[in-house]
Amino acid sequence: MKKTLSLVLAVLFVLALFAGCAQSSSPNSDTAPTTSKTPSTGNTDTQSPEGPDDAEVSLYNLPAGKFEVDEAGFPTAPYDYTEPLTTSDEVFTYWGVVWTPQLLPEDGYNATPLPQAEREATGVNVEYVMVSMEARQANYAVLLAADDLCDMMTGSLSVHPTTIEEAIEDEYYINIYDYKDYCPNYIYQVTYNRKKDSNTYATVFRSLDLIGAFYTMSKNSGIGTNYVARGDWLAKLGMTNDDIVTYDDLHDMLMAFKTNIDTCDFPWPMYNSIDVASYSTFTAYDTLPSVSSTSVGPMYVIDGTVYFSHVTERDKNFMTMINSWYKDGLIDPNWASYDNSTAFKDKATNSKVGYMVMNISEVTDYEANTADPDVSWVPIKRPVLYRGQTFHLGGQTSRLGLGTVSISAKCQNIPLAVTWCDWRYSPTGSDIISWGPEGVIWEYDENGKRVATEFAISNPDGVGFAWLCMFYGFNALNEHGIGDGDRSYLVPGNERMREISQYWAQWDYDAAYDFPAGAKLNSEQSEEVSKYANDIVTYIAENYLAFVDGSKPLSEWDSYVDGLMKHGFPEVVAVYQEAYDTYIATMA
Repeated sequence: MKKTLSLVLAVLFVLALFAGCAQSSSPNSDTAPTTSKTPSTGNTDTQSPEGPDDAEVSLYNLPAGKFEVDEAGFPTAPYDYTEPLTTSDEVFTYWGVVWTPQLLPEDGYNATPLPQAEREATGVNVEYVMVSMEARQANYAVLLAADDLCDMMTGSLSVHPTTIEEAIEDEYYINIYDYKDYCPNYIYQVTYNRKKDSNTYATVFRSLDLIGAFYTMSKNSGIGTNYVARGDWLAKLGMTNDDIVTYDDLHDMLMAFKTNIDTCDFPWPMYNSIDVASYSTFTAYDTLPSVSSTSVGPMYVIDGTVYFSHVTERDKNFMTMINSWYKDGLIDPNWASYDNSTAFKDKATNSKVGYMVMNISEVTDYEANTADPDVSWVPIKRPVLYRGQTFHLGGQTSRLGLGTVSISAKCQNIPLAVTWCDWRYSPTGSDIISWGPEGVIWEYDENGKRVATEFAISNPDGVGFAWLCMFYGFNALNEHGIGDGDRSYLVPGNERMREISQYWAQWDYDAAYDFPAGAKLNSEQSEEVSKYANDIVTYIAENYLAFVDGSKPLSEWDSYVDGLMKHGFPEVVAVYQEAYDTYIATMA
Protein backbone atom coordinates (compact mmCIF):
# COMPACT_ATOMS: atom_id res chain seq x y z
CA MET A 1 0.00 0.00 0.00
CA LYS A 2 1.27 3.40 -0.90
CA LYS A 3 2.10 5.64 2.03
CA THR A 4 0.43 8.92 1.22
CA LEU A 5 1.84 12.33 1.91
CA SER A 6 -0.69 12.90 4.65
CA LEU A 7 0.49 9.87 6.53
CA VAL A 8 4.11 10.92 6.20
CA LEU A 9 3.26 14.33 7.57
CA ALA A 10 1.39 12.68 10.41
CA VAL A 11 4.53 10.77 11.30
CA LEU A 12 6.64 13.89 11.33
CA PHE A 13 4.12 15.81 13.36
CA VAL A 14 3.15 13.39 16.08
CA LEU A 15 5.78 10.68 16.12
CA ALA A 16 7.26 12.13 19.27
CA LEU A 17 3.87 12.15 20.96
CA PHE A 18 2.76 8.55 20.58
CA ALA A 19 4.34 5.24 21.37
CA GLY A 20 4.38 2.40 18.91
CA CYS A 21 3.00 -1.05 19.44
CA ALA A 22 5.95 -3.29 18.81
CA GLN A 23 5.63 -6.88 19.98
CA SER A 24 6.43 -7.25 23.64
CA SER A 25 7.88 -10.70 23.15
CA SER A 26 8.19 -13.34 20.48
CA PRO A 27 6.67 -16.79 20.88
CA ASN A 28 8.82 -19.89 20.65
CA SER A 29 8.75 -20.99 17.04
CA ASP A 30 8.80 -24.63 18.11
CA THR A 31 5.54 -24.38 20.06
CA ALA A 32 3.51 -21.49 18.67
CA PRO A 33 0.99 -22.05 15.87
CA THR A 34 2.05 -20.65 12.50
CA THR A 35 0.62 -17.46 10.98
CA SER A 36 0.53 -18.75 7.40
CA LYS A 37 -2.62 -18.54 5.28
CA THR A 38 -3.11 -22.19 6.13
CA PRO A 39 -3.51 -21.95 9.90
CA SER A 40 -2.04 -24.53 12.17
CA THR A 41 -4.28 -26.86 14.10
CA GLY A 42 -3.19 -25.40 17.40
CA ASN A 43 -2.40 -28.88 18.69
CA THR A 44 1.40 -28.50 18.67
CA ASP A 45 2.81 -30.28 21.69
CA THR A 46 5.96 -29.76 23.66
CA GLN A 47 7.77 -32.01 26.13
CA SER A 48 7.11 -31.52 29.81
CA PRO A 49 10.08 -29.82 31.48
CA GLU A 50 9.91 -32.21 34.36
CA GLY A 51 8.53 -35.62 35.34
CA PRO A 52 10.04 -39.03 35.03
CA ASP A 53 7.94 -40.09 32.07
CA ASP A 54 8.47 -36.88 30.06
CA ALA A 55 4.72 -36.80 29.36
CA GLU A 56 3.65 -34.61 26.49
CA VAL A 57 1.60 -31.55 27.40
CA SER A 58 0.16 -28.88 25.14
CA LEU A 59 0.74 -25.18 25.53
CA TYR A 60 -2.63 -24.46 23.94
CA ASN A 61 -6.32 -25.27 24.35
CA LEU A 62 -7.54 -24.10 20.95
CA PRO A 63 -10.96 -25.03 19.55
CA ALA A 64 -10.04 -26.22 16.05
CA GLY A 65 -11.59 -29.60 15.33
CA LYS A 66 -13.47 -29.74 18.63
CA PHE A 67 -16.96 -28.54 17.67
CA GLU A 68 -19.78 -29.66 15.39
CA VAL A 69 -20.83 -27.73 12.29
CA ASP A 70 -23.92 -27.67 10.11
CA GLU A 71 -24.14 -28.29 6.38
CA ALA A 72 -22.87 -24.78 5.68
CA GLY A 73 -19.83 -25.37 7.88
CA PHE A 74 -21.02 -23.11 10.71
CA PRO A 75 -20.93 -24.12 14.40
CA THR A 76 -24.20 -25.54 15.72
CA ALA A 77 -23.85 -24.40 19.34
CA PRO A 78 -21.77 -22.14 21.61
CA TYR A 79 -18.38 -23.57 22.46
CA ASP A 80 -17.21 -23.86 26.08
CA TYR A 81 -13.47 -23.38 26.37
CA THR A 82 -11.15 -25.43 28.49
CA GLU A 83 -9.25 -22.82 30.46
CA PRO A 84 -6.62 -21.58 30.38
CA LEU A 85 -6.32 -21.14 26.63
CA THR A 86 -2.56 -21.22 26.90
CA THR A 87 0.30 -21.63 29.35
CA SER A 88 2.79 -19.86 27.09
CA ASP A 89 4.45 -16.59 28.05
CA GLU A 90 3.91 -14.76 24.76
CA VAL A 91 2.40 -11.27 24.88
CA PHE A 92 -0.14 -9.66 22.56
CA THR A 93 -0.68 -5.91 22.18
CA TYR A 94 -4.19 -4.49 22.06
CA TRP A 95 -4.77 -0.90 20.87
CA GLY A 96 -7.87 0.84 22.15
CA VAL A 97 -9.48 3.99 23.50
CA VAL A 98 -10.23 4.98 27.07
CA TRP A 99 -12.98 7.56 27.62
CA THR A 100 -12.48 7.94 31.35
CA PRO A 101 -8.74 8.51 31.90
CA GLN A 102 -9.41 9.77 35.43
CA LEU A 103 -10.08 6.15 36.40
CA LEU A 104 -6.70 4.90 35.19
CA PRO A 105 -4.37 3.78 37.99
CA GLU A 106 -0.72 4.77 38.06
CA ASP A 107 0.27 1.51 36.35
CA GLY A 108 -2.21 2.06 33.51
CA TYR A 109 -5.17 0.13 32.19
CA ASN A 110 -3.34 -3.20 32.32
CA ALA A 111 -3.48 -3.04 36.11
CA THR A 112 -7.27 -2.65 36.28
CA PRO A 113 -9.59 -5.50 37.31
CA LEU A 114 -10.95 -6.63 33.92
CA PRO A 115 -7.60 -7.27 32.17
CA GLN A 116 -6.42 -9.09 35.26
CA ALA A 117 -9.57 -11.25 35.31
CA GLU A 118 -9.17 -12.04 31.61
CA ARG A 119 -5.54 -12.97 32.10
CA GLU A 120 -6.39 -15.24 35.03
CA ALA A 121 -9.14 -17.02 33.11
CA THR A 122 -7.43 -17.40 29.74
CA GLY A 123 -3.73 -17.44 30.56
CA VAL A 124 -3.23 -15.05 27.63
CA ASN A 125 -1.00 -12.05 28.30
CA VAL A 126 -2.48 -8.96 26.67
CA GLU A 127 -0.81 -5.59 26.91
CA TYR A 128 -3.36 -2.83 26.41
CA VAL A 129 -2.17 0.31 24.62
CA MET A 130 -4.82 2.93 25.35
CA VAL A 131 -5.11 6.35 23.73
CA SER A 132 -7.65 9.12 24.11
CA MET A 133 -10.55 9.46 21.68
CA GLU A 134 -9.15 12.81 20.53
CA ALA A 135 -5.77 11.26 19.69
CA ARG A 136 -7.09 8.07 18.12
CA GLN A 137 -7.03 9.01 14.43
CA ALA A 138 -3.64 10.75 14.56
CA ASN A 139 -2.11 7.88 16.52
CA TYR A 140 -3.53 5.36 14.05
CA ALA A 141 -2.01 7.30 11.15
CA VAL A 142 1.39 7.12 12.84
CA LEU A 143 1.19 3.38 13.48
CA LEU A 144 -0.05 2.71 9.96
CA ALA A 145 2.66 4.79 8.33
CA ALA A 146 5.29 3.00 10.41
CA ASP A 147 3.69 -0.38 9.59
CA ASP A 148 3.71 -0.98 13.35
CA LEU A 149 0.13 -1.91 14.19
CA CYS A 150 -0.62 -3.64 17.45
CA ASP A 151 -1.64 -7.28 17.31
CA MET A 152 -5.26 -6.30 17.85
CA MET A 153 -6.63 -2.92 16.78
CA THR A 154 -10.00 -1.57 17.92
CA GLY A 155 -12.07 0.66 15.67
CA SER A 156 -9.75 0.28 12.70
CA LEU A 157 -12.72 -0.05 10.34
CA SER A 158 -13.58 3.59 11.00
CA VAL A 159 -10.09 5.10 10.86
CA HIS A 160 -8.30 3.07 8.18
CA PRO A 161 -7.98 5.13 4.96
CA THR A 162 -9.13 2.29 2.69
CA THR A 163 -11.75 -0.43 2.83
CA ILE A 164 -11.12 -3.39 5.09
CA GLU A 165 -10.92 -5.56 1.97
CA GLU A 166 -8.01 -3.48 0.73
CA ALA A 167 -6.41 -3.46 4.18
CA ILE A 168 -6.52 -7.26 4.17
CA GLU A 169 -5.20 -7.45 0.62
CA ASP A 170 -2.38 -5.08 1.58
CA GLU A 171 -1.58 -7.43 4.49
CA TYR A 172 -2.25 -4.97 7.26
CA TYR A 173 -5.00 -7.20 8.70
CA ILE A 174 -5.97 -10.84 8.47
CA ASN A 175 -9.11 -12.25 6.97
CA ILE A 176 -10.69 -13.74 10.09
CA TYR A 177 -12.60 -16.20 7.91
CA ASP A 178 -9.28 -17.91 7.15
CA TYR A 179 -9.12 -18.69 10.89
CA LYS A 180 -12.78 -19.60 11.41
CA ASP A 181 -11.78 -22.85 13.13
CA TYR A 182 -10.46 -20.72 15.99
CA CYS A 183 -13.56 -18.56 16.54
CA PRO A 184 -16.56 -20.93 16.80
CA ASN A 185 -18.48 -18.72 19.23
CA TYR A 186 -18.22 -15.62 17.06
CA ILE A 187 -19.22 -17.49 13.91
CA TYR A 188 -22.09 -19.13 15.77
CA GLN A 189 -23.43 -15.83 17.09
CA VAL A 190 -23.31 -14.31 13.61
CA THR A 191 -24.84 -17.23 11.73
CA TYR A 192 -27.29 -19.13 13.92
CA ASN A 193 -30.15 -16.71 13.24
CA ARG A 194 -28.96 -15.44 9.88
CA LYS A 195 -32.30 -15.84 8.10
CA LYS A 196 -34.06 -13.47 10.50
CA ASP A 197 -31.05 -11.34 11.43
CA SER A 198 -29.65 -10.91 7.94
CA ASN A 199 -28.22 -7.48 8.76
CA THR A 200 -25.79 -8.89 11.34
CA TYR A 201 -24.71 -11.68 9.01
CA ALA A 202 -24.28 -9.38 6.00
CA THR A 203 -22.32 -6.82 8.01
CA VAL A 204 -19.83 -9.29 9.46
CA PHE A 205 -19.46 -11.43 6.33
CA ARG A 206 -18.24 -8.86 3.85
CA SER A 207 -18.38 -11.67 1.30
CA LEU A 208 -19.00 -15.39 1.57
CA ASP A 209 -15.40 -15.95 2.68
CA LEU A 210 -14.25 -12.64 4.17
CA ILE A 211 -14.61 -11.32 7.73
CA GLY A 212 -12.71 -8.18 8.59
CA ALA A 213 -13.37 -7.71 12.28
CA PHE A 214 -14.83 -8.97 15.52
CA TYR A 215 -17.86 -6.78 16.27
CA THR A 216 -19.41 -5.79 19.55
CA MET A 217 -22.69 -7.63 20.02
CA SER A 218 -25.58 -7.53 22.41
CA LYS A 219 -27.48 -10.60 23.52
CA ASN A 220 -30.59 -9.21 21.87
CA SER A 221 -31.25 -6.51 19.29
CA GLY A 222 -32.93 -3.34 20.44
CA ILE A 223 -32.73 0.44 20.57
CA GLY A 224 -30.26 1.50 23.22
CA THR A 225 -29.42 5.03 22.09
CA ASN A 226 -31.48 7.93 20.82
CA TYR A 227 -32.69 11.39 21.80
CA VAL A 228 -34.00 12.46 25.19
CA ALA A 229 -35.37 15.76 26.48
CA ARG A 230 -35.77 17.41 29.86
CA GLY A 231 -39.07 16.00 31.04
CA ASP A 232 -39.22 18.38 34.01
CA TRP A 233 -38.99 21.34 31.64
CA LEU A 234 -41.75 19.90 29.48
CA ALA A 235 -43.92 19.56 32.58
CA LYS A 236 -43.32 23.21 33.50
CA LEU A 237 -44.50 24.16 30.04
CA GLY A 238 -47.60 21.96 30.26
CA MET A 239 -46.26 19.39 27.82
CA THR A 240 -45.14 15.75 27.77
CA ASN A 241 -42.85 13.81 25.49
CA ASP A 242 -45.94 12.34 23.79
CA ASP A 243 -46.59 15.82 22.40
CA ILE A 244 -43.33 15.85 20.44
CA VAL A 245 -44.17 14.04 17.22
CA THR A 246 -43.35 16.22 14.19
CA TYR A 247 -40.39 18.44 13.34
CA ASP A 248 -42.65 21.40 14.04
CA ASP A 249 -43.34 19.99 17.51
CA LEU A 250 -39.62 19.52 18.08
CA HIS A 251 -38.90 23.09 16.96
CA ASP A 252 -41.58 24.45 19.28
CA MET A 253 -40.19 22.44 22.20
CA LEU A 254 -36.66 23.72 21.64
CA MET A 255 -37.90 27.29 21.28
CA ALA A 256 -39.92 26.96 24.49
CA PHE A 257 -36.83 25.73 26.32
CA LYS A 258 -34.79 28.62 24.96
CA THR A 259 -37.30 31.29 25.90
CA ASN A 260 -38.60 29.94 29.20
CA ILE A 261 -35.63 28.21 30.87
CA ASP A 262 -33.18 30.79 32.19
CA THR A 263 -30.14 28.52 32.06
CA CYS A 264 -30.79 27.29 28.52
CA ASP A 265 -29.51 29.55 25.74
CA PHE A 266 -28.95 26.86 23.10
CA PRO A 267 -31.08 23.79 23.85
CA TRP A 268 -29.67 21.35 21.27
CA PRO A 269 -25.94 20.35 21.27
CA MET A 270 -26.08 18.80 17.81
CA TYR A 271 -23.29 16.39 16.86
CA ASN A 272 -20.71 17.44 14.28
CA SER A 273 -21.99 14.58 12.12
CA ILE A 274 -25.54 16.04 12.42
CA ASP A 275 -27.04 12.59 12.79
CA VAL A 276 -25.37 9.38 13.95
CA ALA A 277 -25.35 6.55 11.44
CA SER A 278 -25.71 3.75 13.99
CA TYR A 279 -29.13 4.94 15.17
CA SER A 280 -30.29 7.40 12.50
CA THR A 281 -32.94 9.70 13.95
CA PHE A 282 -33.55 12.41 11.35
CA THR A 283 -34.65 10.30 8.38
CA ALA A 284 -38.15 11.65 7.76
CA TYR A 285 -36.90 13.56 4.70
CA ASP A 286 -36.10 10.19 3.11
CA THR A 287 -32.38 10.71 3.33
CA LEU A 288 -29.64 9.89 5.84
CA PRO A 289 -28.09 13.15 7.10
CA SER A 290 -25.17 11.58 8.99
CA VAL A 291 -21.82 12.90 7.74
CA SER A 292 -18.83 10.56 7.94
CA SER A 293 -15.27 11.81 8.29
CA THR A 294 -13.80 8.58 6.92
CA SER A 295 -16.02 7.07 4.23
CA VAL A 296 -18.38 7.95 1.40
CA GLY A 297 -22.08 7.62 1.97
CA PRO A 298 -24.47 6.85 3.44
CA MET A 299 -26.52 5.52 0.56
CA TYR A 300 -30.04 4.23 0.09
CA VAL A 301 -32.27 2.85 -2.68
CA ILE A 302 -35.55 4.18 -4.08
CA ASP A 303 -37.31 2.11 -6.73
CA GLY A 304 -34.08 0.31 -7.60
CA THR A 305 -31.98 3.48 -7.96
CA VAL A 306 -29.09 4.09 -5.59
CA TYR A 307 -28.86 7.54 -4.03
CA PHE A 308 -26.22 9.09 -1.82
CA SER A 309 -27.01 11.52 0.95
CA HIS A 310 -25.99 15.19 1.05
CA VAL A 311 -26.74 15.86 -2.61
CA THR A 312 -30.47 15.55 -3.41
CA GLU A 313 -33.32 18.04 -3.06
CA ARG A 314 -34.39 16.03 0.00
CA ASP A 315 -31.03 16.86 1.59
CA LYS A 316 -31.44 20.52 0.67
CA ASN A 317 -34.87 20.57 2.30
CA PHE A 318 -33.50 18.99 5.48
CA MET A 319 -30.54 21.37 5.58
CA THR A 320 -32.86 24.34 5.03
CA MET A 321 -34.68 23.34 8.20
CA ILE A 322 -31.47 22.84 10.18
CA ASN A 323 -30.12 26.20 9.01
CA SER A 324 -33.32 27.93 10.11
CA TRP A 325 -33.09 26.27 13.53
CA TYR A 326 -29.50 27.45 13.83
CA LYS A 327 -30.61 31.00 12.99
CA ASP A 328 -33.28 30.68 15.69
CA GLY A 329 -30.54 29.94 18.23
CA LEU A 330 -31.74 26.40 18.91
CA ILE A 331 -28.43 24.69 18.06
CA ASP A 332 -25.32 25.13 20.20
CA PRO A 333 -22.79 27.26 18.23
CA ASN A 334 -20.07 24.82 19.35
CA TRP A 335 -21.81 21.90 17.62
CA ALA A 336 -18.85 21.28 15.29
CA SER A 337 -16.72 20.18 18.27
CA TYR A 338 -19.20 17.60 19.59
CA ASP A 339 -18.59 14.00 18.55
CA ASN A 340 -20.03 12.27 21.64
CA SER A 341 -22.15 13.18 24.65
CA THR A 342 -19.19 13.56 27.00
CA ALA A 343 -18.07 16.58 24.95
CA PHE A 344 -20.91 18.63 26.41
CA LYS A 345 -21.59 16.75 29.63
CA ASP A 346 -20.91 19.88 31.69
CA LYS A 347 -23.65 21.72 29.82
CA ALA A 348 -26.07 18.85 30.33
CA THR A 349 -25.42 18.59 34.06
CA ASN A 350 -25.65 22.37 34.46
CA SER A 351 -29.05 22.51 32.76
CA LYS A 352 -27.83 24.39 29.70
CA VAL A 353 -29.19 21.90 27.17
CA GLY A 354 -32.58 20.25 26.94
CA TYR A 355 -32.40 17.86 23.99
CA MET A 356 -29.52 15.46 23.42
CA VAL A 357 -28.39 11.97 22.47
CA MET A 358 -28.11 9.47 25.30
CA ASN A 359 -27.56 5.80 25.74
CA ILE A 360 -30.28 4.47 28.03
CA SER A 361 -27.65 3.53 30.58
CA GLU A 362 -26.55 7.17 30.79
CA VAL A 363 -29.92 8.63 31.77
CA THR A 364 -29.73 8.09 35.51
CA ASP A 365 -26.04 9.02 35.48
CA TYR A 366 -26.80 12.44 34.06
CA GLU A 367 -29.70 12.89 36.45
CA ALA A 368 -27.56 11.96 39.45
CA ASN A 369 -24.85 14.42 38.43
CA THR A 370 -27.12 17.38 37.70
CA ALA A 371 -27.44 20.11 40.32
CA ASP A 372 -31.15 20.63 39.64
CA PRO A 373 -32.98 18.17 41.95
CA ASP A 374 -36.01 18.14 39.64
CA VAL A 375 -34.09 16.96 36.59
CA SER A 376 -35.73 14.21 34.56
CA TRP A 377 -34.72 13.03 31.11
CA VAL A 378 -37.45 11.41 29.02
CA PRO A 379 -37.27 9.67 25.62
CA ILE A 380 -38.26 11.50 22.45
CA LYS A 381 -39.43 9.66 19.35
CA ARG A 382 -37.95 10.16 15.89
CA PRO A 383 -39.61 13.28 14.47
CA VAL A 384 -41.82 12.97 11.39
CA LEU A 385 -42.77 15.56 8.79
CA TYR A 386 -46.44 14.83 9.33
CA ARG A 387 -48.42 12.66 11.72
CA GLY A 388 -48.87 9.11 10.46
CA GLN A 389 -45.73 9.18 8.29
CA THR A 390 -44.00 5.86 7.66
CA PHE A 391 -40.21 5.89 7.82
CA HIS A 392 -38.36 4.15 4.99
CA LEU A 393 -34.79 4.54 6.20
CA GLY A 394 -32.41 4.07 9.08
CA GLY A 395 -34.27 1.75 11.37
CA GLN A 396 -32.68 -1.65 11.00
CA THR A 397 -32.07 -3.08 14.43
CA SER A 398 -29.01 -5.21 14.85
CA ARG A 399 -27.16 -7.03 17.57
CA LEU A 400 -24.02 -5.28 16.42
CA GLY A 401 -22.58 -2.28 18.23
CA LEU A 402 -19.93 0.26 17.34
CA GLY A 403 -16.92 -1.63 18.68
CA THR A 404 -14.72 -3.65 16.32
CA VAL A 405 -11.39 -5.41 16.58
CA SER A 406 -9.21 -6.39 13.64
CA ILE A 407 -6.07 -8.51 13.92
CA SER A 408 -2.74 -7.44 12.48
CA ALA A 409 -1.29 -9.68 9.79
CA LYS A 410 2.05 -9.34 11.59
CA CYS A 411 0.74 -10.89 14.79
CA GLN A 412 3.14 -13.69 15.72
CA ASN A 413 0.46 -16.17 16.83
CA ILE A 414 -2.74 -15.50 14.92
CA PRO A 415 -4.62 -18.69 15.95
CA LEU A 416 -4.18 -17.88 19.64
CA ALA A 417 -5.09 -14.23 19.11
CA VAL A 418 -8.27 -15.25 17.25
CA THR A 419 -9.10 -17.78 19.97
CA TRP A 420 -8.64 -15.15 22.69
CA CYS A 421 -10.94 -12.78 20.80
CA ASP A 422 -13.48 -15.59 20.43
CA TRP A 423 -13.36 -16.35 24.15
CA ARG A 424 -15.14 -13.04 24.70
CA TYR A 425 -18.14 -14.49 22.84
CA SER A 426 -18.16 -17.73 24.84
CA PRO A 427 -20.63 -18.27 27.71
CA THR A 428 -17.90 -17.82 30.32
CA GLY A 429 -15.95 -15.08 28.60
CA SER A 430 -18.97 -12.96 27.73
CA ASP A 431 -20.13 -13.06 31.34
CA ILE A 432 -16.74 -11.92 32.64
CA ILE A 433 -16.37 -9.03 30.20
CA SER A 434 -19.99 -7.89 30.49
CA TRP A 435 -19.95 -7.54 34.24
CA GLY A 436 -16.30 -7.31 35.18
CA PRO A 437 -14.96 -9.03 38.30
CA GLU A 438 -17.25 -9.40 41.30
CA GLY A 439 -16.90 -6.71 43.93
CA VAL A 440 -16.04 -3.74 41.71
CA ILE A 441 -19.25 -2.43 40.14
CA TRP A 442 -21.46 -5.32 41.23
CA GLU A 443 -21.89 -7.87 44.00
CA TYR A 444 -24.40 -10.53 45.02
CA ASP A 445 -27.15 -9.65 47.50
CA GLU A 446 -28.56 -12.03 50.09
CA ASN A 447 -30.79 -13.59 47.42
CA GLY A 448 -27.93 -14.30 45.05
CA LYS A 449 -28.96 -11.48 42.72
CA ARG A 450 -26.44 -9.11 41.13
CA VAL A 451 -26.74 -5.58 42.48
CA ALA A 452 -24.62 -2.47 42.03
CA THR A 453 -21.94 -1.75 44.63
CA GLU A 454 -21.89 1.46 46.62
CA PHE A 455 -18.72 2.39 44.71
CA ALA A 456 -20.66 2.22 41.46
CA ILE A 457 -23.78 3.96 42.71
CA SER A 458 -21.94 6.83 44.41
CA ASN A 459 -18.61 6.88 42.61
CA PRO A 460 -16.09 9.06 44.48
CA ASP A 461 -14.80 10.48 41.18
CA GLY A 462 -18.31 11.37 40.03
CA VAL A 463 -18.16 8.96 37.09
CA GLY A 464 -21.58 7.77 35.97
CA PHE A 465 -22.55 4.12 36.17
CA ALA A 466 -22.66 3.67 32.39
CA TRP A 467 -19.07 4.80 32.05
CA LEU A 468 -17.99 2.65 34.99
CA CYS A 469 -19.51 -0.32 33.17
CA MET A 470 -17.44 0.53 30.10
CA PHE A 471 -14.25 0.81 32.13
CA TYR A 472 -14.52 -2.06 34.61
CA GLY A 473 -16.41 -4.16 32.05
CA PHE A 474 -15.79 -4.08 28.32
CA ASN A 475 -16.41 -0.90 26.35
CA ALA A 476 -19.06 -1.63 23.73
CA LEU A 477 -18.20 1.60 21.92
CA ASN A 478 -14.69 0.39 21.31
CA GLU A 479 -13.98 -3.26 22.06
CA HIS A 480 -15.39 -6.60 20.95
CA GLY A 481 -17.46 -9.31 22.61
CA ILE A 482 -21.05 -9.95 23.66
CA GLY A 483 -22.53 -7.54 26.15
CA ASP A 484 -25.31 -8.31 28.59
CA GLY A 485 -27.64 -5.31 28.50
CA ASP A 486 -28.99 -6.21 31.93
CA ARG A 487 -25.95 -4.59 33.49
CA SER A 488 -27.55 -1.23 32.68
CA TYR A 489 -30.37 -2.02 35.08
CA LEU A 490 -28.28 -2.72 38.19
CA VAL A 491 -28.55 0.77 39.69
CA PRO A 492 -31.76 1.32 41.68
CA GLY A 493 -34.20 3.23 39.52
CA ASN A 494 -32.71 2.00 36.26
CA GLU A 495 -35.65 -0.34 35.71
CA ARG A 496 -37.21 2.43 33.67
CA MET A 497 -34.48 2.01 31.06
CA ARG A 498 -36.44 -0.83 29.50
CA GLU A 499 -39.40 1.51 29.17
CA ILE A 500 -37.22 4.09 27.44
CA SER A 501 -36.00 1.54 24.91
CA GLN A 502 -39.55 0.43 24.24
CA TYR A 503 -40.66 4.04 23.82
CA TRP A 504 -37.96 4.68 21.21
CA ALA A 505 -39.15 1.60 19.34
CA GLN A 506 -42.61 3.10 18.78
CA TRP A 507 -42.30 4.22 15.19
CA ASP A 508 -43.70 3.13 11.86
CA TYR A 509 -40.87 1.79 9.73
CA ASP A 510 -40.90 -0.40 6.62
CA ALA A 511 -37.20 -0.40 5.56
CA ALA A 512 -38.27 0.20 1.94
CA TYR A 513 -35.31 2.43 1.07
CA ASP A 514 -32.53 0.84 3.11
CA PHE A 515 -29.43 -0.16 1.16
CA PRO A 516 -29.02 -3.91 1.76
CA ALA A 517 -26.06 -4.81 3.95
CA GLY A 518 -25.30 -7.73 1.65
CA ALA A 519 -24.64 -5.50 -1.38
CA LYS A 520 -20.89 -5.17 -0.95
CA LEU A 521 -18.18 -4.00 -3.30
CA ASN A 522 -15.71 -6.42 -4.82
CA SER A 523 -11.99 -5.61 -4.88
CA GLU A 524 -12.15 -3.87 -8.26
CA GLN A 525 -15.12 -1.78 -7.22
CA SER A 526 -13.45 -0.89 -3.93
CA GLU A 527 -10.36 0.22 -5.81
CA GLU A 528 -12.47 2.42 -8.07
CA VAL A 529 -14.22 4.07 -5.12
CA SER A 530 -10.94 4.60 -3.27
CA LYS A 531 -9.70 6.81 -6.12
CA TYR A 532 -12.32 9.39 -5.24
CA ALA A 533 -13.26 8.68 -1.63
CA ASN A 534 -10.88 11.05 0.16
CA ASP A 535 -11.75 13.99 -2.07
CA ILE A 536 -15.49 13.36 -1.71
CA VAL A 537 -15.36 12.96 2.07
CA THR A 538 -13.31 16.14 2.44
CA TYR A 539 -15.50 18.11 0.05
CA ILE A 540 -18.73 17.16 1.84
CA ALA A 541 -17.26 17.88 5.28
CA GLU A 542 -16.02 21.30 4.19
CA ASN A 543 -19.06 22.34 2.18
CA TYR A 544 -22.24 20.48 3.16
CA LEU A 545 -21.67 21.12 6.86
CA ALA A 546 -21.02 24.79 6.11
CA PHE A 547 -24.72 25.16 5.29
CA VAL A 548 -25.61 24.54 8.94
CA ASP A 549 -24.49 27.93 10.24
CA GLY A 550 -24.80 29.79 6.95
CA SER A 551 -21.07 30.19 6.39
CA LYS A 552 -22.04 28.78 2.99
CA PRO A 553 -25.45 30.24 2.05
CA LEU A 554 -28.12 27.87 0.78
CA SER A 555 -28.28 29.95 -2.39
CA GLU A 556 -25.02 28.17 -3.32
CA TRP A 557 -26.55 24.69 -3.07
CA ASP A 558 -26.50 24.08 -6.82
CA SER A 559 -22.87 25.13 -7.13
CA TYR A 560 -22.05 22.87 -4.18
CA VAL A 561 -23.65 19.93 -5.99
CA ASP A 562 -21.84 20.80 -9.23
CA GLY A 563 -18.54 20.84 -7.35
CA LEU A 564 -19.25 17.45 -5.84
CA MET A 565 -19.84 16.00 -9.28
CA LYS A 566 -16.37 17.15 -10.32
CA HIS A 567 -14.80 15.07 -7.54
CA GLY A 568 -15.81 11.70 -8.99
CA PHE A 569 -19.19 11.50 -7.28
CA PRO A 570 -21.08 10.10 -10.32
CA GLU A 571 -18.44 7.38 -10.71
CA VAL A 572 -18.85 6.33 -7.06
CA VAL A 573 -22.64 6.22 -7.35
CA ALA A 574 -22.32 4.08 -10.47
CA VAL A 575 -20.12 1.59 -8.61
CA TYR A 576 -22.64 1.18 -5.80
CA GLN A 577 -25.48 0.90 -8.32
CA GLU A 578 -23.58 -1.94 -9.98
CA ALA A 579 -23.01 -3.64 -6.61
CA TYR A 580 -26.68 -3.28 -5.72
CA ASP A 581 -27.86 -4.64 -9.08
CA THR A 582 -25.52 -7.62 -8.73
CA TYR A 583 -26.81 -8.36 -5.25
CA ILE A 584 -30.45 -8.16 -6.33
CA ALA A 585 -29.73 -10.51 -9.23
CA THR A 586 -28.18 -13.07 -6.91
CA MET A 587 -31.21 -12.90 -4.61
CA ALA A 588 -33.71 -13.43 -7.43
